[in-house]
Amino acid sequence: GYYASNADGRIIFANKGLVRILGYELENELIGSNIFSSIPVSKLDKFKGKLNKALKDKTEGLPVRTRVYRKDGVMATLEIKPFFVFEGKKLMGTRGIVHDITQRMDVEKKLVEKEKRFSALFENANAAIFTMEGEMFTDCNQKTIKMFGCNHKMDIVGHFPWEFSPPVQPDGRDSDQVAKNKIQEALNG
Repeated sequence: GYYASNADGRIIFANKGLVRILGYELENELIGSNIFSSIPVSKLDKFKGKLNKALKDKTEGLPVRTRVYRKDGVMATLEIKPFFVFEGKKLMGTRGIVHDITQRMDVEKKLVEKEKRFSALFENANAAIFTMEGEMFTDCNQKTIKMFGCNHKMDIVGHFPWEFSPPVQPDGRDSDQVAKNKIQEALNG
């Protein structure tokens, strides 16, 4: 969406994208309304503070997130990129590009929750678990550290499996080659 407001924060232009984002039907429904009117009172000072900081630091165009109420009362999360309009040194208003990031924020929240659950399972499992990128360890849990006889995660992360094996296996094969073969078998399914 796109909007333009005067120095008092009254909307003087709203495109169809912004109208749709805020749940209205016609652009005229937004004209004359205050750009802050749909922001919850609890979020308003923080949002105004971010705008004032952008104005002071001359960082216009950087995204500012806020929660807003749509026309139907449903809450949405918007990312607004404000641009300030001056006449000389006098602030005449703002223009802004608005993205509805509600769905993205919901997905990110779910991903964070899943990551927390995964981390809890990973760290508290009663089995040695590690992750690898190629042939190198990238992460491991406490059980792996204990099983490998190490003291810290970094004693394992960044290392290769064959570093924890004797140079030669009991059948006479080189440990590094055996480990590489096992890794390739695992990657092949």
